[in-house]
Amino acid sequence: MDRPLPKQSPSTLTWQTWVTSHLGPLATSANSHNGQIATADGRQWFVKRYSGKDAGAQAQAEAMGLHCLRHTAKQLPNHELQVVQPMALGSDWLLLPWLASGHGQEDWAALGRGLARLHDKSQPYFGFEHDNFCGPTPQPNPKNRDGYTFFAVSRLQFQADINLRQQTISTQDRQQIDTLCSRLTELVPEQPPTLVHGDLWRGNVLFSSQGPTLIDPACYFGWPEAELAMTLLFGGFDAQFYHAYEEVKPLAPGWRQRAEIYNLYHLLNHVYMFGSSYYGQVKTVLNRYCD
Repeated sequence: MDRPLPKQSPSTLTWQTWVTSHLGPLATSANSHNGQIATADGRQWFVKRYSGKDAGAQAQAEAMGLHCLRHTAKQLPNHELQVVQPMALGSDWLLLPWLASGHGQEDWAALGRGLARLHDKSQPYFGFEHDNFCGPTPQPNPKNRDGYTFFAVSRLQFQADINLRQQTISTQDRQQIDTLCSRLTELVPEQPPTLVHGDLWRGNVLFSSQGPTLIDPACYFGWPEAELAMTLLFGGFDAQFYHAYEEVKPLAPGWRQRAEIYNLYHLLNHVYMFGSSYYGQVKTVLNRYCD
């Protein structure tokens, strides 16, 4: 049975207290060095903890994103797309069921079909009900009827501004990003807004006994091609995923070539988080479209 979105507990309530009060005593050998814990009855759980000034907001945003994804996925036919269920929410922690990765068949085709069905369900606007985070970086989600304006202002230009303040990009880079934004209508086809995971790289998919399961979302209503683009980053997904996706929802010609435009958002975010190691990729994209 699906649970409602948990309310955020006060800062005085630790995850240990919540678990023992609601799930039973912890196992004698329980530790949480990697987040994995067990109760005395043998059930396993995962405690995700957050730090910094935005810890509470990050925990709440992730719980809300998981709840929205899970609620929407349950309305789709065949139920091939699974989403981990938030169990409890603290001031700087989130309790989730433990899913043993690698214990299920890597059913990339089921993931492709499930995501295509998620993307086939149009939403009323771009943005989201609340701002959230992509990794630890704030992600603004103001409601907008125009996808080009949303992607330009709330994705590329937002990242450009925070990177410029941090001096991880130059003024010239910022100007090139503005130039690219002015060209979006000629480079990117119109697409209705759909619910997207928002941070869909290979590390945020688990193949468990329940099937392909999504974790760590940065949800919003956006372009489905932008979601597909990120699946090409950091190793990419198996070819079966893309074949199955297109069996359900055919993609417009040239989407792979457009992927680098969408992925500029994530590359800028990685420059912001990790520094210059991703800057060369950012500059390559900017020079391709802005020279």
